[in-house]
Amino acid sequence: AMKLIMMPLIGKKKKTQDAMNQVYKLPDFNLALRLAQTMNVLFCTIMYSSSMPILLYIGALYCFVAYWADKICLLRLSARPPAFTQETVIGAIKLFPLAALLHCLLAFWMLGNQNVFPSD
Repeated sequence: AMKLIMMPLIGKKKKTQDAMNQVYKLPDFNLALRLAQTMNVLFCTIMYSSSMPILLYIGALYCFVAYWADKICLLRLSARPPAFTQETVIGAIKLFPLAALLHCLLAFWMLGNQNVFPSD
């Protein structure tokens, strides 16, 4: 975002078209980074939601904000990305059964703990 603010100021000092093109070139969109961040938030949300149900609302809020932030970044603030294949996203989706298993295991451990929910 800082680069977008500085573009007009830096661009006035450039002498050649190549130098101007470098100033006004938008950064690439890092799909792998965004997918990793989203998977991290969703895995943590799914795993710990049995003991902290508020995480479901936080995860939903993250998905809403991340959707709009990525949409703005893709359409306005980054260079046109190359054509990505669906293999990366499908590989990430295949990990969600593991998140469900971890959710169940953590729920059994947390809800079965006598210090958390004592029973008579």
